[in-house]
Amino acid sequence: EMAKMLLAAGASNKATTRIGSLTPLMLAAKNGNAAVVKTLVEAGADVNAADDHGTTVLMLAASAGSAEAVRTLIEHGADVNAREGAHGQTALMFAAALNRDEAIRELLAHRADTAIETKAMKLPKPGPRFDDPEKPQAKPAAAGPKESAADQKTNLDALAAATGFKSAVYSAGAAGGLAEAVQKLSAKVDELEKRLAPAQAKDPASAFGIIRERGTLDMGGFTALLFAARDGSMAAARALLEGGANVNQVSASEKTSPLVMAIMNGHLDLGKFLVDWGADPNLSNAQGLTALYASVDVQWAPKGWFPSPITGQEKTTYLELMKALLDAGADPNARLGRKLWFRSFGDHSWIDTAGATAFWRAAQSTDLEAMHLLADHGADPDLASAHGDTPLMVASGVGWGYHYSMNSIDAQGPRWMETVKYCMQLGADVNAADDRGYTALHGAAYIGNNDLINYFVEKGGDVKAVAKDKNTVADMANGPTRFGIPHPDTVALLEKLGSANSHNCRSDQCLVNPKEEKKPTPPTTEATAPTSAKKPGEQ
Repeated sequence: EMAKMLLAAGASNKATTRIGSLTPLMLAAKNGNAAVVKTLVEAGADVNAADDHGTTVLMLAASAGSAEAVRTLIEHGADVNAREGAHGQTALMFAAALNRDEAIRELLAHRADTAIETKAMKLPKPGPRFDDPEKPQAKPAAAGPKESAADQKTNLDALAAATGFKSAVYSAGAAGGLAEAVQKLSAKVDELEKRLAPAQAKDPASAFGIIRERGTLDMGGFTALLFAARDGSMAAARALLEGGANVNQVSASEKTSPLVMAIMNGHLDLGKFLVDWGADPNLSNAQGLTALYASVDVQWAPKGWFPSPITGQEKTTYLELMKALLDAGADPNARLGRKLWFRSFGDHSWIDTAGATAFWRAAQSTDLEAMHLLADHGADPDLASAHGDTPLMVASGVGWGYHYSMNSIDAQGPRWMETVKYCMQLGADVNAADDRGYTALHGAAYIGNNDLINYFVEKGGDVKAVAKDKNTVADMANGPTRFGIPHPDTVALLEKLGSANSHNCRSDQCLVNPKEEKKPTPPTTEATAPTSAKKPGEQ
């Protein structure tokens, strides 16, 4: 009634706010006030008006979840598939992200398109010499239009930061002689390429490959169902699927399916629902992440000082979901293509998970239940990562990062011995070494587990094994890295067993040998100063 009174008194329904350019109709839609929306629309308010970001009235009504307001706007000409300006989202996506199932059904009843995707984009690359990680052998693209001085300066700064080239010559070049500075930076990159060429030829995912990948991450390309999957919006997902959404439509950027999206974000209940709906359990994204691997990984995800998925609040357990996936035909031996980018924020492990399987990940987490489940469904217990790390190695401590929950944490701590014995029961090679020469004994020494060491020795483990970086088994127990913890008792045991000790502790917690105390030298005075011997008769 108040809106009608104001309009009758001459109030304008086209007025906008100073910030955002919001109209009265937008504010009513945002609050889900269907009655005021109807009053303003009937008074001639523009149903397709958008704010400064391109967000339309219909998107705001969908966000509020008011099916009645959505219906009124569409019946008066609102574009049901309009996109906002920043990311290309539609009203259906706004509703899906916030689990507004009634608004979704109303939008679908008026032919909202479930297949529309948001903008897919690639983040700016550090420089023209850093090729696409998806196409490492691709030929250089044809030269494009000449860059402006400002663009050259931006690319130059990014390239300098990526290569660590911050000399005074660069500073002078960036300020003035761009051509000369670019030439010097290119020479710096050439030097890096030449130095890393042998490793690059042996392994495309070597150091320089990692440098090239920085700043080239794809993002976007989401459908409404992917928004619902990411946020765990069960009601929204059901409404979308019942309205004809494709359960297997992957994102346009990373090729992530709704099933993988839900699980990697900890929404196990929604994951089970999608499996029951017929989602393909073998779809993998650009990193090679499948639903099965994601189920184990999210359960034992490393924790950080930022919001993380919480699987404990789900009714479906990760083991129940894994069984459902396996029963639906999931490949138990599917392997990661490369390390997951979103694990870089909290994973302080010192090994690369590229090539890992779900069984490998379960072994890393000393998760016996998951390992048994996977083995019973045909998982190969001997499949190693791309760099040769076997399930036995990661179950023994290879790659372990202290203070991080890459492994199961319970009242007794990680179940190292039980997991290792199961791997050995399945035929694991106790002396298998990865690309760097590390064995299971190196891992056991690193975590200071004397019981594991004795067990491996009993099984024929070579305690005299030396890694390619010259670290012996004993060295691994003596704080081989800054954050590695020295284990004096383990070092002593390994020395007794025959492992050489380099006495080269590099940890922040190294035990420094006490220096031999020296008696202070008394100060020299005239009274105590030595004098030359006097001859007889001298005064």
